[in-house]
Amino acid sequence: MTGKHAAVAILFSEPTRIRDGLEMKPLWLEVKGYSFLETFTTNEGIFYGEKLPDLAFVQLAVRDVPALTFCAEPNAI
Repeated sequence: MTGKHAAVAILFSEPTRIRDGLEMKPLWLEVKGYSFLETFTTNEGIFYGEKLPDLAFVQLAVRDVPALTFCAEPNAI
């Protein structure tokens, strides 16, 4: 064991047409930090998922990248 985390992040470029296909170049990013959910509650009456969903948040060493938006619609993933 190295004691290092196993988190990785890859940002892909916009698709570029190459002959009859598309290419998306990968850029491996440094993970500055991460955190896992420690508790989870819902305001729904019934929840069929895991008691503690497998979800984490990461901080990446990037700038000038559009923010990620989450869908808050009912029944959306």
